[in-house]
Amino acid sequence: MAINEDIPNEIVLAAIDDEAKREKEIASTHVELCETLQRLRDECKKEIRSAIGTEKLETYEKIHEKAKQRFADITSSMQHTTESLKLASQMRRQTLNEAKQSIGRLGIEAKKIKKIQKKYVDEAETVVERALQGREEAPYVDMSPAEAPTPSHNPWAWRSPPYSSQWGTAWSYGTRGWRCVSHYENRLTGAINCWSCMDIHGADDSDYTYTNAYSELRFWFKMPAAGMVEVWLYLQSVNTPYGGCLSDEWGWSDAYIQQRSRPYLWIICPYSGRRFCTLLNYRRGEYEGCWAGTIAAAGYYRYAHLFSLDTYAAGQWVFCGVGIHDYNYFWVNDMSCNTHMTSRWFLRYVAVRSTGAP
Repeated sequence: MAINEDIPNEIVLAAIDDEAKREKEIASTHVELCETLQRLRDECKKEIRSAIGTEKLETYEKIHEKAKQRFADITSSMQHTTESLKLASQMRRQTLNEAKQSIGRLGIEAKKIKKIQKKYVDEAETVVERALQGREEAPYVDMSPAEAPTPSHNPWAWRSPPYSSQWGTAWSYGTRGWRCVSHYENRLTGAINCWSCMDIHGADDSDYTYTNAYSELRFWFKMPAAGMVEVWLYLQSVNTPYGGCLSDEWGWSDAYIQQRSRPYLWIICPYSGRRFCTLLNYRRGEYEGCWAGTIAAAGYYRYAHLFSLDTYAAGQWVFCGVGIHDYNYFWVNDMSCNTHMTSRWFLRYVAVRSTGAP
C-alpha cells in the first residue's frame, strides 16, 4: 500500500487490517462455494443412479463409458480439415443415436433423469450467483458519456495514474478438465486485466468448473461532506473478447454456462461491501453451438457509475478500490465445453465525490 503523508498513521494501519479482512472473506467465499458445488454434484449423481435402479446401473455405466471413449477416439483421430470435421460430426451423431437406442432398450425413463439434472443445474446456478454477484443486481455500464462529469464539473475530485496502489487475486476450481485464470494490474499506467480459459471433454454427470478473478486499483478520498461515495470510472478497452463452444456427448445432456465481467467500487477502509455495474453477462443453456463476441472495440470507452453501500462523515478518510471482477462458470451433464474471457482495460480516470456535497 502506498502511504500518503497527509493520511494519519492509525488510518493507514486500519486499512491494512481491513485489507486482510477482505482477503479472508474472499477465501471463505471460495471454500464455501467449492464445498457446496461438490455436495450438489454428489447428490445429483446419487439421485440419478437411484432413478436408474440397481439392476440396470451396471449395464448403463458400461454403455455410458463406451460412448465417452468413442467420443474421445473421434476427437483424437480427426484432422482439422473441412472434410474431416464434417465426418467427425457425423460419427458423433451416430454414436449418440446408438447410445440412446441402447438406453431405450433398458427401459430407463429419460424424462425423469433429465428432470433431476435440471433441478441441480438450477440449484448450482443459484449458489454461484449468490456467492459471486453481491447484494443486488448490477446495471449495465453507460456507453455514452452524456451524463459523466467532466473536469470542469464541481464538486468532483479526479484520480488518474499513478493510483495509490494496486491489488488482484484469482481463484479456480472444478471436477475435471483444465482451467487457467490470471490477473494483472499496474497503478502507474492504470492497466487492469483479467483472463480465463476452461475446457472439459468426456464430462460425467454434473461436472463443473469456474474461475474467479479481480483486478483493482485503489485511492484515498477525504469526504468533503457527509454522504455516500459516488464514482464514475472511465474505462478504455484494450482487448475484450469472450466466447466458447458446447457439444453433446450423451443422450440426456444438460448444461448451464455463464460469463460475466463487472466493474466495481469496493470500500476497503472503513471496511464495507462492493457495488457492481455490468460489462458482460452472457448465459447459455444446453443447446449445442459456438459463440463469440467483444465487450468493447479497442480504444472505445465504457463509463461505470457506482455508489458505496454505506455513508461516511464529513472529513473522514475512505480507502476506495475500483476495478474489474470476472467469473467464468459452467455446469455440464455429459457435454464437452470450452470457454474463454479476456478483459484488458485502462482505467483512464476516476471522478469521485460525496453525495452530500453541494
